[in-house]
Amino acid sequence: YWYIMFKRMFSYLISYVNVVNIGYQITEHSFKHNVPIVREALSNWADGEIRVGNLAEWKEAASKTRFGNRVADSNLWMDSSDYPIVGKSSTSRKSPQWSYKLNGVGRRYMALSNAHGHVLKLWGGYSPNVYDGDLITANKEYIESTFEGGVVLADNHFRSAGRGFKKVKYYTNIARRQLGQKRSRNSEVVEEGTGPLTREEEAFNREHQVARARVESPFGWMKTKFQALHKPWWESEEQLDYLIKYATAILNYKRNI
Repeated sequence: YWYIMFKRMFSYLISYVNVVNIGYQITEHSFKHNVPIVREALSNWADGEIRVGNLAEWKEAASKTRFGNRVADSNLWMDSSDYPIVGKSSTSRKSPQWSYKLNGVGRRYMALSNAHGHVLKLWGGYSPNVYDGDLITANKEYIESTFEGGVVLADNHFRSAGRGFKKVKYYTNIARRQLGQKRSRNSEVVEEGTGPLTREEEAFNREHQVARARVESPFGWMKTKFQALHKPWWESEEQLDYLIKYATAILNYKRNI
């Protein structure tokens, strides 16, 4: 998808050169050589396409989607994703770059979206060793002041940290473990108590799962549309950050049409 976009931009530049003599010829090879510069420029453009909005807008978007009674007031969605980068064979599992989700080297991003799937805030890239709950705790002041009144649907990686918020509510799925079960070293999941879930907890989990599934993950869309994300990233981490950022902005732009 990004390559097609670049090709269109290149065609435009060629047609422009045919009208105005700039003193030298622009070739497709030259344009490809400057792709990193174009990515950075598109990343700057993305700043205007990724905007927070306000509580009234979040509620309006959510009002058109029917949820179960237990999560009926939800108006925001939060999720993270890891993208692979090259270097698996030469990187230790103890490295900050190691992603247990990917079983390889990666870089993590987190998005906060509304019910239309528009991304309101993008975090990243950062180390995949940073737990989702730790990230929102580190950004608690910003999240509570910027998204006050928001009701966020997220997975149970956010469960413990979400309890500490007062101006933003987090709905996370409920997980229980049997007595004696230990948390794995690479798991972010915080499970509580012992024994099976109650009927009420099971009902909540079903409604929570359905509500989360009704809003398409922005990261799933990116991986489908951008071929460069189908394999480990070999350029600089900064260039990957540019790509993820403007891919997010393109997603917002398309959903505004």
